[in-house]
Amino acid sequence: MHTHEPERAPAGERRQPLPQRQERGSGPAGTAASALLALQRSAGNAAVVRAMEQERHVHGAGCGHPQEEPAVQRSADGPSVQRAADQEDSGKQPRYKQVRPSTEGTRSADLRMKDRMARTAHVPVGRRTPHVAVSDVPGDGMMFSSNSGNKKLSEARQQEALGHLESAMDPRQPLSDDPRRRKDQLKLRAAVTGQYGQVHSGDANLARTTKAMRDKKLTWDGGPSTCKKDGSVHGEMTLLGRQIAHWEKEGNHWPRGEGKFEIVAMGGVKLACGACQMAFEAANAHIGKRYGYQVAASGTHNEMFRWQAPEWLTGPAFAQVQQQAAARGWVFHGRNLEDGRSEEERQGETRKTSDQHLPEDSGSEWAESDGSQSDG
Repeated sequence: MHTHEPERAPAGERRQPLPQRQERGSGPAGTAASALLALQRSAGNAAVVRAMEQERHVHGAGCGHPQEEPAVQRSADGPSVQRAADQEDSGKQPRYKQVRPSTEGTRSADLRMKDRMARTAHVPVGRRTPHVAVSDVPGDGMMFSSNSGNKKLSEARQQEALGHLESAMDPRQPLSDDPRRRKDQLKLRAAVTGQYGQVHSGDANLARTTKAMRDKKLTWDGGPSTCKKDGSVHGEMTLLGRQIAHWEKEGNHWPRGEGKFEIVAMGGVKLACGACQMAFEAANAHIGKRYGYQVAASGTHNEMFRWQAPEWLTGPAFAQVQQQAAARGWVFHGRNLEDGRSEEERQGETRKTSDQHLPEDSGSEWAESDGSQSDG
């Protein structure tokens, strides 16, 4: 998958006060991380990202870089920044309109929104983890997770990802020059301001997603601490464990009434791998079917990787995954799934490209509206 460097915050952005830097050798270990987490709780994830960027380097005379200028609004930042500033000053909410409808019918609007949220959060941490998953976990809000093992993200990286997403949703921030990111940003902002929900009013689950976006109820489950030499517990498996814990609580059974299933969307940067898809199917057949829930993801690219079974995968559900994996020549050693085929059996096998691992792109287009035309 192609990844990009995080976008720089505009020079005109008001900066949050930063925690004072800890002098080397003084204070207990972990003080800097605690300060960042405290800042995140009080000022939001985006403020943490700005703090991290400033902590990495302080410009000064003789450093070889231009010194930082005062945080003032500059017309050179372009019309999108100036327009956002005007909207903020006038107290008017920005508006957006759909200029090309979606022609894709395989994913719900809610699932497409979660996929782009995961894609946006993945941008600044893409070189550290191959995947980010997201799901709306009751009681916890919109929760994100990535892989365990040697791809596990630090808490600072997790907050960096969420901060990048918050900035993408903020109409006061400039739109990206990258067409893919700009397209996502416009839809994220249209969701926050309500126009996206008006166009997709038939999707009941989308309303919960947009509320979590407005409230900035975005959290991260770092996943289990696993041995780096073992396979990874994938992020969507961690989040599915959170969902199953909710399903199994007394009083959460059959939320739509006996025989009617609640669809739980599992969004992500990538399509599910072969093992995760097997686990989704097993969870639906042996767990969700008992409680009235069914998890839905954007599909699978079907390739297999070294993989570690999540803690919730036990009993008949685990037996189903073991059987399906064995039919493809993959075997479990304890909880770890390994390729059991010989070198000869693997000959001629070609791996898919990163682009083939991605969900189908939505064909709809959104744009900023001046309010003179009805949205939608």
